[in-house]
Amino acid sequence: MRYSIYKNSHGGIGLVGIELFITLILLYMISGMLKITIHPAIRLILSIITVIIIFEIFVSSKIGCMIISIFYTGIWTLIAYAITYNITGGDKIWIAVIGVLVFLISYGLHLSCWYDSGDDYTITSMD
Repeated sequence: MRYSIYKNSHGGIGLVGIELFITLILLYMISGMLKITIHPAIRLILSIITVIIIFEIFVSSKIGCMIISIFYTGIWTLIAYAITYNITGGDKIWIAVIGVLVFLISYGLHLSCWYDSGDDYTITSMD
């Protein structure tokens, strides 16, 4: 009996990876705006440690995943709010519709990332 194994790759945790990279850059930039002077290497190390802690919270438990997901979903919703506000001139209906859609899509993507291992394998019989 012959079997064929296929690897089915999908994005998985890629969204969170992109968001963590953006967070790393923003933390580094924000730490440069502080009134106290911190060496750039120390700022980078502190930013990396913060991103690692956020990632560990995300992958460690369901509640951590939900907390981080709500945090990033809120950020994406605020970005969509700002863009919609500027494009529509402050039309509240469009802001509400786009905000709800972005919130639901982003939160759904974040929650699906927790269950996704990144690769699935399909085994089929070749008889």
